[in-house]
Amino acid sequence: ETMFFRNSLVLSVTSATIAGINVGYLIPKFLFPKKYIQYILLSFLLLTFISVLSHEFWINVFEMSDMPFRNRPPHKGSFLPRGKFFKYFPYVGRAVPLLICLIGSALYEMATFAHIQSQRALNLQHEKLDAEMKFLKSQINPHFLFNALNNIYSLSILKSENTSDNLLKLSD
Repeated sequence: ETMFFRNSLVLSVTSATIAGINVGYLIPKFLFPKKYIQYILLSFLLLTFISVLSHEFWINVFEMSDMPFRNRPPHKGSFLPRGKFFKYFPYVGRAVPLLICLIGSALYEMATFAHIQSQRALNLQHEKLDAEMKFLKSQINPHFLFNALNNIYSLSILKSENTSDNLLKLSD
């Protein structure tokens, strides 16, 4: 139970560190400016560094309580063969959840960026439509005024009774 808690604590701290560095530094500096190779290399280095650091932290800090568990030889039917590659297995085992966190934080940040960009595009479209409407209204108003004055002028020439009423409506 305490081993599960400690492992969860180390995984939570390392995952938060990976996500924070990825979202706060790597994505804005390398992924969004389309420096993909640098982003991948730095992400791999960060992942490796944090994975090794968390494994070494686990071994050095918790080694007293884990000693009997770690020194047990594998049971006879072990599915893991012995060899040079498998001495790195604990690092890989710690790197997999961190890789998922790295990819997840990148996907979340890209989705957020895409949403912000679509909102900006939508706002620009609304501003463009408003400007077009104002422009059309500015063209219509002088034309309307010209036609109304011409109509009232023609009514005054005809000495119509509606001249004063129409002039009052126009002033309103």
